[in-house]
Amino acid sequence: MSRISSLKLIAGALLIAACACPRSHPRVHPKPQVTIFAVADGRPGDARCRWLDDECLILKEDPPPVRLTAYQVAIEDRNSPTLTLELSVDDAVALEALSRSALGGRLAVAVDGRIVHAPKVREPLKGAGLQLSYCGRERFEDTRAALFPVDAPPR
Repeated sequence: MSRISSLKLIAGALLIAACACPRSHPRVHPKPQVTIFAVADGRPGDARCRWLDDECLILKEDPPPVRLTAYQVAIEDRNSPTLTLELSVDDAVALEALSRSALGGRLAVAVDGRIVHAPKVREPLKGAGLQLSYCGRERFEDTRAALFPVDAPPR
């Protein structure tokens, strides 16, 4: 076998070996589960407490919580940081019913089981967009990190 043929054979073997190596693919992370519950204020020491900062909240199962099946997140950071969850039609209808039953009370937004926001309900939530506005940067960043667990989304 000639020297050129040997080099071609070696180059071909290296090319085949390089193609057979597994390629590096970016990790695909599942979208976090967002659930919205009606809540009651609890007292420290109650085993049912779920904590948001220093507040004890008790998640209600009646009315049933809304587990969002499809949502998109938009981030606005103008005067006060805001996250907007764009909901599916079915989720928007379920959330409106839940918010009607919780008028004057509070709803808790949980991401993968952890409460990240618990606003007071002043009126029924209508439409396909749920805006979560924050007074403080820390809680906003905490919620954002929960919704985008690996990398922060582009601004």
